[in-house]
Amino acid sequence: MDAKLGCVLGMIHERTCNSTQQVLHLNITSPEAVKTVVLDMWKPFHKAIKSLYPFASIVVDRESK
Repeated sequence: MDAKLGCVLGMIHERTCNSTQQVLHLNITSPEAVKTVVLDMWKPFHKAIKSLYPFASIVVDRESK
């Protein structure tokens, strides 16, 4: 989701590192502009974000019980 525009960047069926990289690569024109990423604790998502945006801060969104 783009926080400034309030729109979803994309949705994918698979929860893999590769599929995550593909959808982000298609929708992010300037990786240097990505400062913070909010995502769940799924390891492939973290791997994808670290490879595409090595300087972005990762905020983990966990469900509280």
